[in-house]
Amino acid sequence: MLERENRELRRANEILKAASAYLGLALDAHGVEMARALYEMKGDDGKRRYTVQQIADRLGVSRATIYRHLDPDKPVSA
Repeated sequence: MLERENRELRRANEILKAASAYLGLALDAHGVEMARALYEMKGDDGKRRYTVQQIADRLGVSRATIYRHLDPDKPVSA
């Protein structure tokens, strides 16, 4: 019985994690700083090294979440 309940809780937790990432709610202050740093990185050609989509995929959030946090005037808080 406990094993069954444990499986159900794990499944529910996975669903919540996926929903959180999909809705863009999973970016903490460290993630915001990382997103900003990755976005500002330039390659040898002077162009951005990573696309917003690549950053979003790496951090497990939506592109909209990345764009929302790229404003340098916005405080880094989650």
